[in-house]
Amino acid sequence: MRSGTLAMTLAEGMRVVLQALMLILLGRVLGVEGFGRFVAALATLQFVQPFAWRGAWIIPVQLIKQAGLAAGDAASRAMTTVFVGGLVATAIASITVKPLLLGDLAWMTFVCLCVSELVLSGICSTLEYVCLAQHQYRRLFMLKTVMGLVRAGVVSLILVFGVTVSDQNWAAIYLAIAIVVTASYWWICRTALGLRVSHRQLSRHELRDGFSYAVAGTASFAQDNLDKPIVLHFAGAAQAGFYGAAYRVITVALVPLRGLTQAAYPRFFELGKGGIAPAMDYANRLLPIALAYAIAAGAGMYLIAPYIGFVFGDGFAEASLVVQMLCVIPAVRVLSYLGGDALSGAGRQQLRSRFIIVTSVLNIVLNIALVPAFGWRGAAWATIIADSCLGLVSYGGGLLLVQRLRTTRSTVRQ
Repeated sequence: MRSGTLAMTLAEGMRVVLQALMLILLGRVLGVEGFGRFVAALATLQFVQPFAWRGAWIIPVQLIKQAGLAAGDAASRAMTTVFVGGLVATAIASITVKPLLLGDLAWMTFVCLCVSELVLSGICSTLEYVCLAQHQYRRLFMLKTVMGLVRAGVVSLILVFGVTVSDQNWAAIYLAIAIVVTASYWWICRTALGLRVSHRQLSRHELRDGFSYAVAGTASFAQDNLDKPIVLHFAGAAQAGFYGAAYRVITVALVPLRGLTQAAYPRFFELGKGGIAPAMDYANRLLPIALAYAIAAGAGMYLIAPYIGFVFGDGFAEASLVVQMLCVIPAVRVLSYLGGDALSGAGRQQLRSRFIIVTSVLNIVLNIALVPAFGWRGAAWATIIADSCLGLVSYGGGLLLVQRLRTTRSTVRQ
């Protein structure tokens, strides 16, 4: 577990640090308003991703760990499922999501971003989870490093040579990067995982939990990302720009925590065969370590916040205030990550999905109510309130199920 956690932390850390570097450089290339439009578009598409993929990007972990399916078969058919779903979602999003939330973007800009995020990103995510299920942490580190290096390298070249990049040009470049990254993922994994081109998708039976994962994923992305297009719509591109930049700092701070939870994720399914009690016992053992890190990370975020504007460049000064407001997020995420993974591993994914849906709806309602009047501060308060509620109900719900189970067993014995 320790080696897995370290490997996952390094892998996730490399990905997020390189992504943060790309976004810092991109902020200087596009400016705060162009950056705001890009971040809002990406956040909107990440909200669509889980339904587009129908849970197929994460189902292979369950199929490999609990059903004993071969990794190559699970991965190949899951990628086909994601590919088809992503293409369908691109067509639907182009005539629905874009006019409603991203009317200012050109059609070709939106389509390029859709193919990148709804099709190619899904293939990459599927391969990452299959490597995770197979405990191939070194390969996973390679995958995430390749993605980060290619993206950061391209943006660095644009900045060095002083090339002027419009929204549409950047979307085309972003799609080209996604194609290169996806091809690299396939090349790195094809032999080790036994990948093949498959015309078969995952069956309805295999995707029986896919809808729950899709609902939970969509609701989770809504909680994490839909505030950006809402800020863009009600407060303008500039506020969306520095708010999105500040959120990247949160993402970087969560790296070790995500490394811990991703390394532990397959173990939750193994223990979950015995029910919710062993899964929650495992969560309880991880809680002190995760919470100690989260508190330290929050303090670190508060201290480095004054320097965020300088790092991103002109127009991003207020990002420091956003980071200081959101420094409590790592602590509340500990509860939602560990409690939620215990519920998923024990076969309670539907319950987890309900928790995420309710708190995501709360987040969206609070954003719509607060952002028009308070701008980015309204979005920050909505995030803090909704994340705190999700953490409490996820971990508290798991503990309550264990308590009920023990009470029932005690009553039967008597």
